[in-house]
Amino acid sequence: IADGTVEIRGIAREAGYRTKIAVWSAHEKVDPVGACVGMRGSRVKNIVRELNNEKVDIIRWSSDPKEYILEALKPAKVKNLVFDTEKKNVQISVDEDQLSLAIGKKGQNARLTSRLTGWEINIGKDTSATSVVEQKVAQAAQTLAATLPVTEEQALALVKSGFTNLEGLRDADVQDLVDILAVDETKAREMYDAVHRQEVVH
Repeated sequence: IADGTVEIRGIAREAGYRTKIAVWSAHEKVDPVGACVGMRGSRVKNIVRELNNEKVDIIRWSSDPKEYILEALKPAKVKNLVFDTEKKNVQISVDEDQLSLAIGKKGQNARLTSRLTGWEINIGKDTSATSVVEQKVAQAAQTLAATLPVTEEQALALVKSGFTNLEGLRDADVQDLVDILAVDETKAREMYDAVHRQEVVH
């Protein structure tokens, strides 16, 4: 740093708790993070001791906001980033098991990342997988409701009980249908017969 080989491009700090430092080098053969951390962390450990064991994160600076933010949030693993360049904020999605790591204790990691990068950071749980499952459940329920003498609510109850299609329903007996649909035996028998008529048709 003293001779300019490595430059400090940004610092964000909450004194006594945690500091994030972004470093960069114009020399391709120089690893700016490794140069600051030292062999087995020897250089940064000396600084940490002087700061009464304050946590120090040294990251690689980048002119690309996406790369910079991803570096700043490590070791948390990010699933998706959506940038709003006008408002200069970014919505970040992570898996549930990464959420507390990305946000940090009392929001510290997200807050320092925001200060360091200059972007407002909003971190939330990734719901894309959940949305896909919900769509598949809804589609299966609609198909059953269109094929059998049941309401969409009843079809949804069947799907949530594991009967996602006609083939699966052929394994259900009348009592299963009574329990799942909360109907009397006559209605359940009507449903049972309809399922097996479909089997004959197909």
